[in-house]
Amino acid sequence: MKIARLIKIVFFLSLFFTISSCEKSNINKHPEFSGTWTAMQSSVRYEIIVEYNGKATYEKIDSNTKVSFRGNLIVKDDVLKIGFKEFIINSYPSQSTSDNIWRMILDDIEYEKK
Repeated sequence: MKIARLIKIVFFLSLFFTISSCEKSNINKHPEFSGTWTAMQSSVRYEIIVEYNGKATYEKIDSNTKVSFRGNLIVKDDVLKIGFKEFIINSYPSQSTSDNIWRMILDDIEYEKK
């Protein structure tokens, strides 16, 4: 009995995560996020690549580890989501008038568009 119940729980959790990760991108409403964004903070390098079809990759790289997420880019209520990774949007992408560089701030980290 216990094994059958455990199998059911694992199945339903897997199904839930599969369905929730399939949410469609809304990049068409937020094209300013498209492109390659990078940031450095101390010895940590961050990179977000957003393709025009809404697929996105996030990487956080320091000297010993690399964390990455891939999935559809979704922007909703000042939250940017890539796969299961969520960011608070502190500042939406905008182009500076002084140096023409695009910048955005996510989770208090400033990214520049390359």
